[in-house]
Amino acid sequence: MKNLLSLDEIIGSTTTRSQKKQQINSIQNLMSDMDSVNERLKKLSQTLKTEAEAEEKELEKKRKLLDGLQAKKKKIEEEKLKEEEEEEEEEEEEEEVEDEEEGSHRIPEKVWKSLQLTANLDVREFKDRFVIAGQLPGVRKQDLAVDISPNQTLVISGFRLPTEKEEILMQKHAKTAWTRNHLSRKRHLTHREEDRLIIEMANGRYGSFSETYRLPRNIDEQRISASLEKGVLQVTIPKIWGTYTF
Repeated sequence: MKNLLSLDEIIGSTTTRSQKKQQINSIQNLMSDMDSVNERLKKLSQTLKTEAEAEEKELEKKRKLLDGLQAKKKKIEEEKLKEEEEEEEEEEEEEEVEDEEEGSHRIPEKVWKSLQLTANLDVREFKDRFVIAGQLPGVRKQDLAVDISPNQTLVISGFRLPTEKEEILMQKHAKTAWTRNHLSRKRHLTHREEDRLIIEMANGRYGSFSETYRLPRNIDEQRISASLEKGVLQVTIPKIWGTYTF
């Protein structure tokens, strides 16, 4: 009995042992709960890892699909561009063949004559004569006419046609203008469109002109003369002797 009492004194009272046992049990329960929590955390981590891997696989699948679509789109665009280039080459070859068959394309003379040529002529009066003069660059003598009608009117008319060299130069300018204004359109310039551009550029410099002048009664029709030298026209209209004084 003494020994038991001594043992109780060493390890404590009965109440103390019971409390310690409860504490030990609580500690064991906590450790068991921690093990359970650790297991749950481990499972959650594995689940998140599996989901992340699945998402990465899905993203990789989408990337491959997008790359495939882009490659397909690029191939289609390249094929379309190649077809357009081939069509353009075919059109150019056909145009070249047409040019060879038809020869050099030129605008008809009647079209040029239908344009309005600007003629800057001045009339000056002197004591013994009237003079009509002005610049007519490019007009040839055989293309100029000076006529007097019965009703005392003087008509000066003529026309200027471009030389072959001048027309070829205007064709080049027309093609350059077309290319500059239609960079996004891969279409060959037709003859009709080329002619229209050339006529727009040439209007006022080529074509026909006609100027009419009312003559006074004191002029000598028989002595009227005209000259055209180096593009300068001069028409001299003498007055009748005795109708003027010096």
